[in-house]
Amino acid sequence: MAKSRFNVGYNASRKQREKAWENSGRTFKPAKRRWESPDELRAMSYPGYLKSQYWRENRYQFLKAASFRCQKCRAKDVELHVHHKTYEHRGCEWMFPKDVIVFCKECHKKEHGQ
Repeated sequence: MAKSRFNVGYNASRKQREKAWENSGRTFKPAKRRWESPDELRAMSYPGYLKSQYWRENRYQFLKAASFRCQKCRAKDVELHVHHKTYEHRGCEWMFPKDVIVFCKECHKKEHGQ
C-alpha cells in the first residue's frame, strides 16, 4: 500500500486522514465524506472525475485554503481554476496538496501556454 508523507495509506479511514492533517499543521482538510474509493476515482474519465462529489468538495477546500485568490497573481473576485500540477495522485489530492494550485483564468491559460 502506498503511503503519503504523512504516513497514512490511500485507503485510510476518515478518522486517520483527519488526524494526519491535524498533526501536519496544514490549513487544507480533506472532504468530510468519501463518495468514491481512490481506485474508483482514478478509474473515472477526467471530465467525470471533475464532476464527482469528491472533487467538488475538495476543490472548494483548495479554494478556501488559497483565500479564494489566484496563487500566482493574487487576483480576487475573478474566475478561479484549481489546476493539477500532476495527475499521479488523482483521488488523493488531500494527501499531496502541493500537486494542486489555484489559478485565475488568465494565469491558468499562461500555465498551459495559450
